[in-house]
Amino acid sequence: MSDHLSEEEQIERLKRWWAEQGKGVIAALILVVGSYGGWTFYQSSVEKVAIASSAQYQLLSDRLASTEMGAPLDATSASELAVMAEALKSSAADSQYGRYAALLLARIAVERDDLTTAETELRWVLASESDAGLSAATTLRLARVLAAQDRFDEALALIRSSEVDAFAGAYAELRGDLYRSQGNDAQAYSAYQAALDAGVDQRSTALLELKLNAVAAAVVELPSVEEQEQQQ
Repeated sequence: MSDHLSEEEQIERLKRWWAEQGKGVIAALILVVGSYGGWTFYQSSVEKVAIASSAQYQLLSDRLASTEMGAPLDATSASELAVMAEALKSSAADSQYGRYAALLLARIAVERDDLTTAETELRWVLASESDAGLSAATTLRLARVLAAQDRFDEALALIRSSEVDAFAGAYAELRGDLYRSQGNDAQAYSAYQAALDAGVDQRSTALLELKLNAVAAAVVELPSVEEQEQQQ
């Protein structure tokens, strides 16, 4: 009998507890299940965006591959690629796809002699990029865009602060070009020599040697690298 009463008491206690706490338990369950569902939906959405961006990038890459390698884009191709790149940049702004799209937009802008737009696109990439290699390549392009606007001091300051080993030769050559544009043939010679020392391909070696010969007459006694930097 006592066992029976004990069970009835437990049931009554459970009823009272449920009346007091049941709504809270249900709400908690809804919150937990809802949060899980929301997270699952978020993950699914991210994956769908990544897949869609990948498909967009592949289409853009295929369209670009159909153009002549290294040649300026014709007007029709440039317009079509610009539309595709703008769409990809907009939909994948936080990914590498968006950054590659911006680089293509910068290239198209340069070929259209729209250096302001090219600079904007390249600075956008640098502001959102964490990969050292892509940042270094983008910095080189931006420095060339600045140089094309006769902003040589800005270009030099930019590449001095961003050089990485993999691009040492390209950075040194660009420094040489910038110094020469400023009429500083002695420092240009040192920079071109540094580019050769960094190791470049055969074609680049031939071009660098031509550049060296063009400024060699200005070289009498060159200051050290440290002295040159102090003069800046």
